[in-house]
Amino acid sequence: LKLDTKKQDIEKLQDQEKALHTTFATTLGENNKFDNFLTKVFKKKIKRAKKKTQ
Repeated sequence: LKLDTKKQDIEKLQDQEKALHTTFATTLGENNKFDNFLTKVFKKKIKRAKKKTQ
């Protein structure tokens, strides 16, 4: 029961990721001279700073 909902969530997130990639590719267009750099930045993982607790 819980595993099925996790699988559904994963499938939904994968579909959203595919849609995001296609949107990025169409926005970038063909023969863009900054294609390599922008794709590299797009795929880069975000490193979030930890909040300091006082």
